[in-house]
Amino acid sequence: MDIEILARPAASVAKLTLAQGEVVTAEVGAMIAMSAGLTAETTTKQRGKGGIMRGIRRMFSGENLFLNHFTANQPNQTLFVGPGLLGDIVHHRLNGGTVIVQGSSWLASSADIEIDATDPDRFVDIVASLEPTFGGINLEDIKAPEC
Repeated sequence: MDIEILARPAASVAKLTLAQGEVVTAEVGAMIAMSAGLTAETTTKQRGKGGIMRGIRRMFSGENLFLNHFTANQPNQTLFVGPGLLGDIVHHRLNGGTVIVQGSSWLASSADIEIDATDPDRFVDIVASLEPTFGGINLEDIKAPEC
C-alpha cells in the first residue's frame, strides 16, 4: 500500500493506493472517493474478529459502531480518506506494539491492525503515568512524528 498525504496541513486527505487483494479498514464516513475496482463492506466487526458487542463497546468509548472495509479487486486502486473535521493527518507505521490515540482520531489502517477501544484499565494506567506532566508540557518540547 502506498500512502500520500495531500492538502496539508489544514484540510488533509490521505491518498491510498492498493494492490490487488489488499484491504483497508476505515472509520465510517472517512471515504471521500474510491476507484471502481474497490469494494466496500460496512460491518460492526473487524475482519474475523468481534461482532456486535465489540462494535457497541467501540461506540461507548467514542468511536463508531460500524467499520468500513475496502478491498482492491484489481491492481493499482485508489482510495481517498479524510477526517470529519479540518486538520492534519499523520501516518504512523505500526511495527508491533500498541498505540493509544484520542477518541475519533483513528482514520484508517491495514486490516491486520487490531482496533480496540475497550481497554479502560490500560488507558487509566497510561493517564496515571502521565499525571505529573499535565500542565508542564510545552509545545516546543513535543517533536513532530517521523513518518
